[in-house]
Amino acid sequence: VLDDKSLFDQIEHYGLPEDGVCIVTFNYDRIIEWALKSVGVIMDSLNSYTQDERYKLFKLHGSVDWSHIVEWPRTLPSGTEVEIANQLIASAHDLQISNRFEIAYPGVYIAHENPLYPAIAIPVENKDSFECPHAHVQTLESCIPRVTKLLCIGWRAREKPFLEMLQKRLSVP
Repeated sequence: VLDDKSLFDQIEHYGLPEDGVCIVTFNYDRIIEWALKSVGVIMDSLNSYTQDERYKLFKLHGSVDWSHIVEWPRTLPSGTEVEIANQLIASAHDLQISNRFEIAYPGVYIAHENPLYPAIAIPVENKDSFECPHAHVQTLESCIPRVTKLLCIGWRAREKPFLEMLQKRLSVP
């Protein structure tokens, strides 16, 4: 009986496709990561999202625990977290948000001596990029031509860059 199992448990039960499963989400939460644990897939680094042979997870709008590393042009301010945050806000015009991503664990606001900036995209129809590492987008683009089945759950199909990627790369008989 599979009625109390996750979608991934059911996929495993009925047979994993030869090329594995690609999961694309526009949600920021970590529910899918939690569900993947039921089949032994642990997402504990940015590379782990796209390196597993069985399941690849693409979070095109970012994640609640992803951040960009801020290229801070000077010594990091000192003081309490609130004081540092206030100093960074006051210097916002100097901040350079990099394309380098980090997983930001709870309570961690600084990595490699640099502040972190949340990697979350506000869902709007006319955006021209994704809020995830470029390597994730490249991996997704390489997977799309091998897609044989597509399951859409709660997606309004208005994400223009993703629709264009599908149109360009999806082989439809």
